[in-house]
Amino acid sequence: MRTTGLKIKIACENLASICDTSCVVYENENLKWHKVGSTEVCLKSANPSWKKTIDIDYHFGKREMLKFKVCNQDKEIVGGMEVTLATLVASPGKVFKSKMTLGPSKNGRFIITTKECPSQKRHGQPSFVDYIQNGTALNFAVAIDFTSSNGNPRSSSSLHYRGNPKGKNAYTEAIRALGPILEDYDADNLFPACGFGAKVPPSDEVSHGFFLNQSRHNPDCRGVEGILKAYATSLEKVKLSGPTHFAPVINYTAKVARQHKDGRKYYVLLIITDGAITDLEQTKSAIIKASDLPMSIIIIGVGKANFSSMVALDSDDRLLRYHGREAKRDIVQFVEINKFAKDNGTWKKKALAMEVLSEVPTQVVQWMTENGINPL
Repeated sequence: MRTTGLKIKIACENLASICDTSCVVYENENLKWHKVGSTEVCLKSANPSWKKTIDIDYHFGKREMLKFKVCNQDKEIVGGMEVTLATLVASPGKVFKSKMTLGPSKNGRFIITTKECPSQKRHGQPSFVDYIQNGTALNFAVAIDFTSSNGNPRSSSSLHYRGNPKGKNAYTEAIRALGPILEDYDADNLFPACGFGAKVPPSDEVSHGFFLNQSRHNPDCRGVEGILKAYATSLEKVKLSGPTHFAPVINYTAKVARQHKDGRKYYVLLIITDGAITDLEQTKSAIIKASDLPMSIIIIGVGKANFSSMVALDSDDRLLRYHGREAKRDIVQFVEINKFAKDNGTWKKKALAMEVLSEVPTQVVQWMTENGINPL
């Protein structure tokens, strides 16, 4: 997705004092705050509404943290808050309201309106921002590979090894790279999370779609940290096995997406795997069936296996075909996490997120327009 220009209009209510104020907006880049812009001075008001808007660039695949700081003429902070740009974009009716969390105005609140720059919009065609600002929620789902080819989780050579600081491994870092971005667009913050390729108690039969939270009926986890906690719990309870089947988790997500074709929800399924799939034909069929549904599939390959079959599923050059049937559109994006590895054994999570999420906005707009759905 190309960078989109936004205009932010700022107002406040119930400041702690009646005074002359202006608002400065900062963006956090590499753990440092940089000034984006500032409003004019609003004279003697506890409820200032500034006329000048703040211009800022927005990119779906980047988590942009902003700080709003209201100061008086003596440069003393009157009120402020921190919020992600995505939260502003995804606010119902384009208006975000929040209590102040910085400064003495404990009863004060911000009223922030975010609009896409008219020059950024194609004449007569809705944009990704249009859909998000008018109520389309992105629902994030995760499927994790628990096959034995990952190695014994208790061994430091295993892709599931949790003995590193904060339990980091390729699986947790892939989730941490994408999850915080996507959860800003999902109001209920509940994410279905499944595992596949493991023997699951009490039967010890291989499952290709068990719920990470160990529930029999509800796969939802609360936020990214809920997914990571459920993942750690599953590693302790299941036995890594095989084979590697993708079709069941794709079909499960497609079944849910099929119930929400009114434009209110769009599903993004993240599959994290260590190797070549063993149900390639079934997976092709499942993807083709899902290609006319409101969903996208992101596959992240971890480890050093041969991922040639994954590349074949990511049909950038031509639509996926199987037994004479052709996908309605390209819904798969594949990337190897090792391409984003650092020398110290960690990963470039921001670059990974930008890469794998780059096609999602286009896929959302394409599905909506092809199904005659305008922003709600």
